[in-house]
Amino acid sequence: LTVNDIEPEANGLEDDQTLTLYPNPGRDLMVMSLDNAETGNIMIRVSDISGRVIHEVTDVKRYESWSRNVPMASQEPGVYIVELTIGENTYKQRWIKQ
Repeated sequence: LTVNDIEPEANGLEDDQTLTLYPNPGRDLMVMSLDNAETGNIMIRVSDISGRVIHEVTDVKRYESWSRNVPMASQEPGVYIVELTIGENTYKQRWIKQ
């Protein structure tokens, strides 16, 4: 499965350049990074392509740069949607597990 298998326009998902996921594609660990001036509580949600939430947690973004590791070893290969909400803004990106 490759990134080209899902068209952003077809599913309403447009990748946000402020949120970075790496390595992408990856295997056992996904690192998410958000670099902008926003600070505060941040809701993190990772869903599989069918919409099933596999990881949900709240964190605090205190500085311009923020990152978090998410273990993905137990998940099946495929496409995952990462959604971060901070304040009134939501950032979305796709991550592919090989």
